[in-house]
Amino acid sequence: LDSDSRNNLEEIVSQNKNVITSKLLLDLNRLDIISNKISDGLKNKNITKEADINKFLEDYSKNSIDDSLFLANKNGLAYVDGDTHIDISGRRYFKLAIDGISNISERTISRINGEYIFVGSVPLYYDNNIIGTIQKIYTDKQMNEMFAASLFSSKGYMYVINSEGYIILHTKHINCALKSDNYFRDVYEYGNVEAVR
Repeated sequence: LDSDSRNNLEEIVSQNKNVITSKLLLDLNRLDIISNKISDGLKNKNITKEADINKFLEDYSKNSIDDSLFLANKNGLAYVDGDTHIDISGRRYFKLAIDGISNISERTISRINGEYIFVGSVPLYYDNNIIGTIQKIYTDKQMNEMFAASLFSSKGYMYVINSEGYIILHTKHINCALKSDNYFRDVYEYGNVEAVR
């Protein structure tokens, strides 16, 4: 019975993981499409100078109808919300994307409004060179909505934790209230030392 329960639980968690991963990968694919569109725009206008490329990226950001998107040049200067510029060169999501790796960040604090956000980031190519990045912001609420699936007839709940045990996201459930923001610490406090290991 215990073995069947564990197998069932692993299958359900695996299915939820696949659904969430598919949604996030679909968004990264959309960012890639925007990247290609921007690259085509630069080619059509025959823009080659770095200053002109940066101006094009800034203008594109200003005219974007999607407030959750922002672009950054290769130095990490991000064009956000019209005339707002912020330096994201130290952010891990930017560093990965500028190295050619599409990614979605862990929960981070927005430099714009101080709220918790997640950021999807992809490289922006032009003539086979990375000239910047494109980012999409996910609010805490948006990410948590991806976890809204009911588990075990609403009696189950799920956490997403990082390798140090810090809780990144969790399903909304009355039993999801932990004493701390670290799952390992709470399990340890409940006396289950072996599970923490």
